Amino acid sequence: MLDISSKSFKNIKTKKPLNYFRGFFYTCIKFKKQTMKKLLITFCIIITTTLSINAQETSKNTIGLTFRSLDITKNAEITYQHKIGKRNRLQVDFAKSFKNSEYVITGEYQWIWKLEDKFSWYAGPGIGYSNFGEKPFGFGNIGIEYDFKIPLLLSIENRLVTFNSDDVKFLKGLFLLSARYQF
Repeated sequence: MLDISSKSFKNIKTKKPLNYFRGFFYTCIKFKKQTMKKLLITFCIIITTTLSINAQETSKNTIGLTFRSLDITKNAEITYQHKIGKRNRLQVDFAKSFKNSEYVITGEYQWIWKLEDKFSWYAGPGIGYSNFGEKPFGFGNIGIEYDFKIPLLLSIENRLVTFNSDDVKFLKGLFLLSARYQF
């Protein structure tokens, strides 16, 4: 005769539902781990592809005009940019005053970071020379740019320039608006 109150019968009844629950629980965890691994790998591939495509969108060379404010010469600069890496470029600017024979030549190195699909921001150091100061000067810049579908690149930047005047050093901020043709 079978005794329902015996310990062995209770253990058999309670083990079976627990085993089913444990098995289902572990299967769900295993499925979630495999799914999460697949999702993570897919996400990494998408991000890598997107970054490599975005890095290739920017043209190797640009040429254009930069309009300055709060500057002695109060005129435009001719600017040329040359890409030297995926996220780096060199920029050379030349400005000539229409009033007199003053000119400014600058060169700068820039690091570029993507913000959105067509927006980027950049920053970097530079050095320049002008015949009215007759001493080299240093500067740093930071800016944001937008790359249109047509070969046009618009940017706004702030250039912080250090000048030496009669052994007195001072800083001057220049706000610049640039329009460049990409080729």
